[in-house]
Amino acid sequence: MLPPAEIEADIPVFLTLDGKSNADFGFWVLSSTGIPLAPKTIDNMLHIRGKPGKYDFQPDADSRTFKFRCAIKATESSRNLETIFYHLRGFLTNSDGSPRTMQLRLSTYPNFYYKVRYSGELDAKRDIMHTASSDFSLTFLAADPYAYGDYQIFTHTINQNYEVIRVIQETQLGTLESAPVITIKNTGKTPITGIRIEILQTKK
Repeated sequence: MLPPAEIEADIPVFLTLDGKSNADFGFWVLSSTGIPLAPKTIDNMLHIRGKPGKYDFQPDADSRTFKFRCAIKATESSRNLETIFYHLRGFLTNSDGSPRTMQLRLSTYPNFYYKVRYSGELDAKRDIMHTASSDFSLTFLAADPYAYGDYQIFTHTINQNYEVIRVIQETQLGTLESAPVITIKNTGKTPITGIRIEILQTKK
């Protein structure tokens, strides 16, 4: 459930959480202080006596942290301000009050999403003496540091010996390999024999 419709309609969308944008909740994203280009590394090195330096084991990718500085503009009353915070808190947590995992999308990369949960403290500074406004910070933790893309499903119906060539032209496929899932369904009466599947990937 989202806040009432007193929210201004000109709030620019910067992030969405499970399809709900910051404009839906009624807050501005002023700046992003923590959108790492790549996850930090977890280095595992060991010094071997008699060998200069250290032996470098395969490093692992660490989690990612996303930090956003946000604000709510003046509303008609401090009650409206608290209503926005009430709905935001309820959306970020499960029914038992624990942070829930959701999809975070950024307007700069709308085709990708991260699996994040709220982290830290929701500390809001309120100015209710003159206007009902607030600035606060939102921090999200992605235990899985990699971005995910939406599934692409291609369907082909083959009635006889046929060669299917599918060329995927996409400039933002990411940097990690992702094996396709191929499902073969026989709707005819003749058994399928002599199947050959070949996946070709052009080199960059």
